[in-house]
Amino acid sequence: MQKNSTVAIMAAVSWTSAGILLCLAFSSGVAGIVIAVRTSLRVEQQLKESEDRYRGAFENAPFGLCLSALNGRFVQVNAALCRLLGYSEPALLNLTWLQLTHVDHRELSQEAMRILLADPSQCVELEKQYLHRSGKAVWARTRISMVRDRSGRPLHCIAHVEDITERKHAERALQNSEEKFRQMAENIREVFWMLDPATFETIYISPAYEQVWGRTCESIQQNSAAWLESIHPDDQERTRHWFATGLKGEPGELEFRILTPEGQEKWIRDRAFPIRDEDGKLIRITGIAEDITGRNTMNRS
Repeated sequence: MQKNSTVAIMAAVSWTSAGILLCLAFSSGVAGIVIAVRTSLRVEQQLKESEDRYRGAFENAPFGLCLSALNGRFVQVNAALCRLLGYSEPALLNLTWLQLTHVDHRELSQEAMRILLADPSQCVELEKQYLHRSGKAVWARTRISMVRDRSGRPLHCIAHVEDITERKHAERALQNSEEKFRQMAENIREVFWMLDPATFETIYISPAYEQVWGRTCESIQQNSAAWLESIHPDDQERTRHWFATGLKGEPGELEFRILTPEGQEKWIRDRAFPIRDEDGKLIRITGIAEDITGRNTMNRS
């Protein structure tokens, strides 16, 4: 009787131990599943937050951004690019880069794509004209890079598009202004000159210098003091003093004599004008030198 009781007690203990072990194993499994689920949810949340940040930055960027397929068709565009080109987002997604590129710059765009396909690690930058929905040309600086998969295979392109239309118009206006100035300066009998007061470098000397001084423009561009060496010995001191005063930003006028390489004496009337920036700093000295030999000869007569 005692033996049977002992066996029963031992069996109960064994089953109880097994139950505890099973419970522990089950509990551990459930805990692992819970941890895995929590980890997965956390990763998904972090991924969602990252995507939200990317989407916010993409949509609200002050410059144009887009993703495009390798055939040039738009996949994703932001609001700034839509404004730049004058299209709605759905309309842009039905177009390609080439369709919106000015005819003069299509070959340039195709060359950029060839470079990227040949070496996807490259980033290509170019300035080109796009066609606005209204038909007008829009200038933009475009930076294009290739997005690749893990094996390095090209997937699509991402482009940063910055509107530089105003800058291009300003550059064009400046070019027109410079061209008008050049036409005037190169066709007058007077010598127009411009120098930097800080470095004493000749910025510009008009072709008339060669006719009046009998020396090349290149010589004075290489040595800004070359014209001073041609001054008549009797006029050297006062001319150099006048010139030094002009370098300080004081306008002035002086008549002096020069000697050409052939020894011919000429009378010159030179006028200097200071040019200052918005802050009043002296940045240029310009002047007009005129050959008045004939006039002085007549006066002396």
